[in-house]
Amino acid sequence: MKMLKRLSALLTAVAIITLTSCQTKKTFSGDAGTFPDMSGMMPVVDITQPTAAPTEASTLAELPADSYKTALTYCVDTDRFSQQKDIDKRIYPASMTKFLTAYTALKYVKPETKFKVGSELDMVQPESSL
Repeated sequence: MKMLKRLSALLTAVAIITLTSCQTKKTFSGDAGTFPDMSGMMPVVDITQPTAAPTEASTLAELPADSYKTALTYCVDTDRFSQQKDIDKRIYPASMTKFLTAYTALKYVKPETKFKVGSELDMVQPESSL
């Protein structure tokens, strides 16, 4: 039984390392203030490219009525929240499974334990959504 717990913790830790070492990114383009329907997923805006300063019209644009349960957009140029929708509504984070996986791994594996990721990392494709 103890061996099974250790094996489970090891596999969980490998999964966490693999998931956290793969960068996934969803970007969108279009008119400022419009968000595509991504079935409840919040898009991540590519911040590596410079963008034009937002206009007052784009800053105050309304979110589509049924795109997201909640949303909050912060503009670093104007230092204020430019869009919001049901920001006080209680919902589960999108990565609740990742939190629980990390909790389980930390419960069974010492924090100073080191893991070596092998060639299986090469099987993960760029832009993967593991």
